Amino acid sequence: MSRSEEKKQILDNAKYVYHFNRDIYYNRIDKKILSLEAIEDNDPNWLNEKINEIINKDEWYFYFNNPPSDKIKNEILKELEK
Repeated sequence: MSRSEEKKQILDNAKYVYHFNRDIYYNRIDKKILSLEAIEDNDPNWLNEKINEIINKDEWYFYFNNPPSDKIKNEILKELEK
């Protein structure tokens, strides 16, 4: 299995959904958003660590190579509310 296939399997197993317009994977229950770029640039171990990281579920967590601005975060969250 290739690294990209392994990462896709990790995301599928954790019930992450791909958002085509934003190139992100997200999980509404875990309140985590991962950019496709960060997923591609890091190894499967990094991906597993981020998915399994214990967080405060009162807020959303963004895993990007370069943190998105508050404006972009708000836009993404509005889109996910639909």
